[in-house]
Amino acid sequence: MLGHWSRQLRSSFGRLRWKLFVFFLILTVIPAIVLGNVLYDNAYRAIEEKTGLYSEQIMVQSAGRLDALLTGIEDVSLQIVSSIDIQTLVNKIAESPDPESERQAAEQLKRKLSQIQSSKREIVGAQILMTDKDLAVTSGEAMVPEDYKLSDEYTQALLRPEPVYWRGTIQNRSPDMLYQYITTLTRKIYSPGGNVLATLVLGTKEFALADTFSYIDLGPNGFVFIMDKEGKVVSHLSKSKLTKPAEYSFVPRIVHSNEGDPRMFPADLDGEKFMVTYAKSTATGWFVVSAIPYSYLMERIAAVGQFAIRLDVSLFVLATLIALLISYSISKPVQRLAAAMKAVEGGDLKVFVDLRSTNEIGILGNSFNRMIKRINLLIDRVYEAEILQKEAEIKALQSQINPHFLYNTLAVIDSIAAVKQEQEISSITQMLADIFRYSTGGNEHATVDEELSHLQRYLNIQKYRYGDDLRWQFIVDPDVRDCRIVKLLLQPIVENSVIHGIRKAGMIKVIVLPSGNHLTVTVEDNGSGMTEDELNGLLLRLEKASRLESKEESGRHIGLVNVNRRIKSFYGDRYGMTIVSSEGLGTKVSLTLPMIREPVQEHQGHIA
Repeated sequence: MLGHWSRQLRSSFGRLRWKLFVFFLILTVIPAIVLGNVLYDNAYRAIEEKTGLYSEQIMVQSAGRLDALLTGIEDVSLQIVSSIDIQTLVNKIAESPDPESERQAAEQLKRKLSQIQSSKREIVGAQILMTDKDLAVTSGEAMVPEDYKLSDEYTQALLRPEPVYWRGTIQNRSPDMLYQYITTLTRKIYSPGGNVLATLVLGTKEFALADTFSYIDLGPNGFVFIMDKEGKVVSHLSKSKLTKPAEYSFVPRIVHSNEGDPRMFPADLDGEKFMVTYAKSTATGWFVVSAIPYSYLMERIAAVGQFAIRLDVSLFVLATLIALLISYSISKPVQRLAAAMKAVEGGDLKVFVDLRSTNEIGILGNSFNRMIKRINLLIDRVYEAEILQKEAEIKALQSQINPHFLYNTLAVIDSIAAVKQEQEISSITQMLADIFRYSTGGNEHATVDEELSHLQRYLNIQKYRYGDDLRWQFIVDPDVRDCRIVKLLLQPIVENSVIHGIRKAGMIKVIVLPSGNHLTVTVEDNGSGMTEDELNGLLLRLEKASRLESKEESGRHIGLVNVNRRIKSFYGDRYGMTIVSSEGLGTKVSLTLPMIREPVQEHQGHIA
């Protein structure tokens, strides 16, 4: 009888150990994996929902800021057309048969426009276009050509029934322009009899529109822009996209949207998933649109997902070891009991089984207690692992928008200067803000137009210091304006000319021309120039920089050395800088660059 029981126990021992092993493995690993995946999916959807809601609120705020700006400009236009003095002068010009009287009235009207225009720093120009005469009275920037009766600003204003017409952003091609891109507003001026005597055109700086959303941080590949009801870009931080149709796949969905349509939806751009949100301007019907890469939004939760996978693998290994240990600890008393039975079967009646009880229930009871102890230990470990995972997921929900402290500070200075009517300080502050915005942008490349615009702002600031002793001229082939070059290449060269070359009646010329498959950029000045020794020393430093051997961080002309090093680093040894200079005759610096028109993939090394 004892022999039969012994064989039964040994047979059950083998099956019991592996059954317990598989049972504990399933009990611990599968729930942990399922729970981790459920928590990850819920966290992903929560982040997507909260981020979309937050992004939509930001767009609504930006649209509100845009409406506040445009409404303020509309108020100025209403103030102009409602002014008794301006209406009187417009009537006088319209009815005057005498050219001299007409001219005097036009001068008075120009002064009135200038006084009202100066009350709004975003307005860069005001024009009144007479209906029955070919006369345009201009204060500030000119927005229409001399044959203005053929321009959209004039014809659209007459054809449209609404009192105010916002055309959008246009490119100012005036040779004396201060701002390249301008947004225009037109409003009709009526006679007492209801006839249209003239049309008012107000020009607004495009970057004033960009300031309504430039503070938003959407990551390195995210972007925000304003487009009109036809899908044409009105404002964008990338100025090359202005005045053109927005070439994004999601634009038709926004343009043809209805009032109840969702303002947040996913979209695919060049194989990458973006979250698109938008808000509509109540003043103009324009759209403020943002696109945020999901890779940027879900960066933290993706890291948590990778951590969860590693945790699942570690948990599986740990659970396997623990399951083996538990199954062994439970089956060991049975094995000892079977050995004792075998010893008894052999006639050894003195064998002792170190158990609390000599019956089977006692053995199972003790084994169960040990199993419970081990399971509790395993549950505690799984619980601790889940708490760590939850903490990591909570941290992944945190997001920050870096404050543009510097731009806000410059805006405060600009506002104070405007209140105190310090126009020079206000102008310098605005240009300095543009310079900082351009210099700290995420991309390393820019178009020739963008680089020259940055250079224009820098020289305008220097103009306040040097006055009439500083003059400059840009000569640019129109075919190369959209070519892309390394950002901030020209400012160090022009700055060197300003510091070392400006004397009385100083002139700086910047010439950008195509040369075969290359681009040639030349900066000349009529300053003091360099002696032969100075020129030879500079050329030697440039040669060292071309081999990336120069470690100098100070000294005269260090800007030229750094520019040459950057050209070699980005484009290779085929490109670089040449310098010609004579003492007393000025200096000529020429750059040879590749002609690149397509957007450059950042951080990809130099071009062969």
